[in-house]
Amino acid sequence: MKVLFINPNWHRLPARAFPGCKRPHHPLELLYPATILKNSCQVKVVDAFLQRLSDEELGRQVKSFNPDIAVVTTAPSYLYWRCCPTDISIPAAAARLIRSSCGASIILIGPHPTVSPQWVLDECRADLVVRGEPELALAQLIDGGLDDTQVEGLFSRDRDSGVATVEDLDLLPRIDFSLLPYGAYHSHSPRYRSGASIEFSRGCPFQCAFCFKQMFRNRYRVRPVGKVLEEAAQLKKAGYGYIYFIDELFNRDSDELRELLEGLTELGIGWGCQCRPDIMTPELLDLMKGAGCADIEYGLETLSPKLSKGMQKGMHLERSLDAVNRTAEMGIRTVLFFVYGIPGETRETLNQTAGLLRGLSRRVYLSSALLIPYPTTPVYRSVAGERGQIGKADWERCAALVGGTGNVPRHQIERVIVLTHLGNRLKKLRLPRGLVCAIATMAGRLPASFHSRLLGLLLSMRKEADIQ
Repeated sequence: MKVLFINPNWHRLPARAFPGCKRPHHPLELLYPATILKNSCQVKVVDAFLQRLSDEELGRQVKSFNPDIAVVTTAPSYLYWRCCPTDISIPAAAARLIRSSCGASIILIGPHPTVSPQWVLDECRADLVVRGEPELALAQLIDGGLDDTQVEGLFSRDRDSGVATVEDLDLLPRIDFSLLPYGAYHSHSPRYRSGASIEFSRGCPFQCAFCFKQMFRNRYRVRPVGKVLEEAAQLKKAGYGYIYFIDELFNRDSDELRELLEGLTELGIGWGCQCRPDIMTPELLDLMKGAGCADIEYGLETLSPKLSKGMQKGMHLERSLDAVNRTAEMGIRTVLFFVYGIPGETRETLNQTAGLLRGLSRRVYLSSALLIPYPTTPVYRSVAGERGQIGKADWERCAALVGGTGNVPRHQIERVIVLTHLGNRLKKLRLPRGLVCAIATMAGRLPASFHSRLLGLLLSMRKEADIQ
C-alpha cells in the first residue's frame, strides 16, 4: 500500500488569518505515523510548505506517487495545533487537488477535524478524519486497510469512535527525519539560519482559559529521554545546529528533564523552548544555559493580575518578571508572548501592562497578538455559551471576534501594540530618555488607520522572518 502524507503550502494564508510564524517547522504529526508505517507500506512525506509548492507542482508529485491513501493536516505543524488558522481553505484546496489527481482515500488530521469532524469531512470532501492525537490511530487504521472500525478517533459519515490520545508516549517511535530532505526549517533563533523541531513532553497541567487544547495534547506526559536524545543526535548529524522543543511547557522540573539536559550538554547542540516564567528557578535556568539553551519564549499574556486571574493563568507576577530579567541578563535570547483584547481588558489594564514592560531588561523582546477565542475554549464559551457540535459558524464567529472579547476597541489595542513595540525597540538603541519620549509622543498622535496598517506590516514581517 502506498501512503502519501502532505503538509500543505501555508504561505498563502494572510498574516491576520494565522497567529503563528509563516516559516515551516517539521510536521511531526506526519513524521510519527510515516515512521511507524514505513515498515509495512510505501510512504512518502511531502512538505509543500517548506518547498513552496504550487498546485501544479504538488499535483505532479501526487500523480507521480499515485497513493492509495493520502493524509493531510489542517495546521502547519504540531506546534500550531493550539493556535491554528481559523479556516481550512488551505487543506481543503489540497484535498480537492488530491481528489482530481488520483483515486486515493483522503484522511484529514489536525485541530479542526478534532473539534469539528463533520464540517471538515464535508468541506474537504474527505473519506475519513482522525480526531485527536493521530499517530497510533492512523497506523492502526492504515495497516488494517481502512476496515478497522474500532480505531480510536475514527470519524466518518457512519461512525464516530471518539478522540484519540497517546497515553504512553513510549509507544511513539524515534522519528526518522530522513523521510524529509534536509531543509531550511525555522530555528526560532536569529543566531541559526535553520533548525529542526522536536518534542520532549506533550500537554500541560495548567488550564488557561484561552488555550486551545481541550481535546488534544492536554494531559501532561513525557517521552523517553533516550529517544529524544537519539532524535537530536540524528538531526545534528544531518546538519542541523539547532533544535526547537515544541512542548507546551518545557520547564516542568523532573528527573527526566534533568536527564535530558545532561544529554544535551554532552551532545553540544543549540536549542530553544517555551516556558512558564513563574515556575522557573535559578538552578534550572543555570542547567538549561549550560546545556546549550539559546532561546526561551515565555508566555505571560498580560501583566494585569486581575486579567491573569480571569484568564485562569494565575501567574505570580513578581516571580515571573524576575525570571524574565534573569534569563535575559544571562545571555539567553528572551521573548515574551502577550495577547490583547481579552475579556475584562480596559485602557487601565493596557496602561498597566505597558508601564511594567518599560521596567524590563532592554535585552527582552516582545511578541504580541490579538486574542483568538478558539471554539471549545472557556473564552469562547463565555461569549457563545455552552456549545454542542462545533461547526463552520463557530469558526467564522471565532475569526470575527479576534481581539474583540475585551472592552477596548480594536483600533486602540492596535495603537498600544505598535507603541509598546516601538518603545521596546528604541530602548535597545540606548537613546536618551527624552528623545524616546518625544518619538513615542509623535507616534501616538498619528491616526488610528496608520497604527492598523503598521501593525499589519509588523505581523507580516514577523511571520515571515520571526522578527520581534
